Amino acid sequence: MTTTAVTTTHDSRVFNRAQIATIKKTVARGLLDEEFDQFLLMCRAKRLDPLQRQIYAIVAEGKKGRSVAFITGIDGYRSIASRCGDYRPGNREVVCREELKDPKSNPLGIEYARASVWKNVKDEWHEYVETAYWDEFAPLREIGEGKNNKFHGTGEFELDPRKQNWRKMGRVMLMKCAEAVALRRGWPEDYAGLYEESEMDRMVTDLTPSAEAHQAEVEERLQKIGAADKSMMTISLPGVQELQVIPIGKAHDMLSGWIREHKDEPSTIMQLEEINRQSFRMWWASDPDSVLDIRKQINAIKEQMDNDDRQPSGQHHNGQGDGEDAARQ
Repeated sequence: MTTTAVTTTHDSRVFNRAQIATIKKTVARGLLDEEFDQFLLMCRAKRLDPLQRQIYAIVAEGKKGRSVAFITGIDGYRSIASRCGDYRPGNREVVCREELKDPKSNPLGIEYARASVWKNVKDEWHEYVETAYWDEFAPLREIGEGKNNKFHGTGEFELDPRKQNWRKMGRVMLMKCAEAVALRRGWPEDYAGLYEESEMDRMVTDLTPSAEAHQAEVEERLQKIGAADKSMMTISLPGVQELQVIPIGKAHDMLSGWIREHKDEPSTIMQLEEINRQSFRMWWASDPDSVLDIRKQINAIKEQMDNDDRQPSGQHHNGQGDGEDAARQ
């Protein structure tokens, strides 16, 4: 294993060896060396940060043998589309029917969710519409019991009790599946090998017992790593290769100090929010006032830079021109 660094959301952002070791022990545990290299390349290609759980890997041992899947959330999917520069969101709908309601398998009677996205091709917008059916994506499992090393099913199904979001907000979960399929259809190369976590819930439900144990370990580790801790955040500073993992409560003071130190480098300061867009969104959820203040500081420097650019060139001579005129007289 020779990989020592990987770029993520910005060319200057790399993981050091200690962070890569953390990634391999947490969100990518169980991967073979070649699979782990592929995982890091996926992080780089999609500009997703595994330390913030924007992407993780699961290993499944099913009837067809070993399989590996790289997973992200719908926000990660949308971020990839936005960076393409030719995307805009479309319409979404969920259809429910009273006759489909079942307290065990379909509490809301959802039939399907439909989502569309738009892609600009040669200055023309094209709509991609996809439908996700409840029976195909909901994490349903057959009710039954095991006897003599065999499973005896009743023919009835229930929602996987480990996937409570499907019971609490089934419409949202199925909508995310439909949107992910639509995005993958519109930009197949950008989403190759990457799945949205909601659409993988069905696959996890179908895992063998050994794979279920592995997945449980993954979910436990995701809760333990610092980046999954909502009290921590990662920051990338322009010109600094290593990611900074810091407590959210200290982020404001740290960034304010950094801005003061680089106040004479406005172009560098402008990069700060751009390369930390995802981190700032997570920070906003817990401390919006601090985020607003940092943005205010950045905008003040940007406004000053714009004002300097708009001033006539003659106003930047600091009196030198007056001296030259006097000399000529």
